[in-house]
Amino acid sequence: MTIACDHLNVTADRLGVVARLLVSPHLRGHRAGSRLLATAAAEAQARRLWPILDVDTNLTAAITLYEHAGWQRIGQASIDLPDGTSLHEAVYALDSTPAAA
Repeated sequence: MTIACDHLNVTADRLGVVARLLVSPHLRGHRAGSRLLATAAAEAQARRLWPILDVDTNLTAAITLYEHAGWQRIGQASIDLPDGTSLHEAVYALDSTPAAA
């Protein structure tokens, strides 16, 4: 959240985090993901929040979805896990100001 707060110049309570967006494999390619993402973003904006999300940098199909939907990559974070592996996450924000933000 720090990356989003710094980039958007807002406090954490002004963020609407899309925590998980999962689409059944048999619905992929039918715009289900786009509709879910649009609904989540619209709800965050209706609450006067900045929609943000993070995604593993290896999930290229998800990244393509987000970027085609107008989301902007605003940073990247890496997390070192106890087992010695690292998680690399791209941070995205919707390039649109929430109403009365």
